[in-house]
Amino acid sequence: MHRYSEKRYWDEYWKDEDRDEIIFYFSDLVDKYIDWSQVGNYMEVGGAPGSIMAYMNKAHFIEVSTIDFSDKNLTESFLKRQDIRDYRIYQEDFEKIEIKKHYKKYDLVASWGFIEHFSKKTCSKFIMYHKKMVSDGGYLIIELPNIRKICFALYFLFNRRLLKIHNRSVMDLRYLKEQILKGNEFELLYAGYYLTMNQQNDYFRKHPKIESICRRIIGRFSKKHINDKVKSWCFPYMILIAKKK
Repeated sequence: MHRYSEKRYWDEYWKDEDRDEIIFYFSDLVDKYIDWSQVGNYMEVGGAPGSIMAYMNKAHFIEVSTIDFSDKNLTESFLKRQDIRDYRIYQEDFEKIEIKKHYKKYDLVASWGFIEHFSKKTCSKFIMYHKKMVSDGGYLIIELPNIRKICFALYFLFNRRLLKIHNRSVMDLRYLKEQILKGNEFELLYAGYYLTMNQQNDYFRKHPKIESICRRIIGRFSKKHINDKVKSWCFPYMILIAKKK
């Protein structure tokens, strides 16, 4: 298996970031498709540092879990600071996990910027693992950055080192749709691009004026010429939401 980043990188990354706030940028989209009355628990693949887990618990009062090979103490410390008590952390490598113990256990399984750190072959395997963990009638969400075209240029100019840890060949909506629909167990509720310029990018977090300029340029252009082709050029994220039949 080819990894685009290793455990040591992420342990150092989350330790240096020292995030101390609950951040979730996709609620307006996700809430359109998820019936939260049917969701009692949540599994996040690659959940460090725990900010989305904390959001899910506080916003929807559900049990939250994660599988992540990063140091679990970092995530646990964050959740405790946020007064989150109903959680489970499995410090395991998703490549080596015993998937059967998680089979059909979770009403919502999601990953936010995870699968693009692996080869395409491994990505297909990991999407299958995601699907196996979803309970009958449950939901699946896969989100990843769209580091192509205009967004690639921004990364190349402002945060080139992040390009090395992302596999851009995975950033293909048609391929991702095929993987989710394979086996005919799921129906797609949404598959498209999402616009937000947020502070998760290291460079933009340190240079808010440049971030503001990029936000305005992309926002104005995309609103004036909005269609799927333009979104694929400009929007920095792609998201797929599916429901198990």
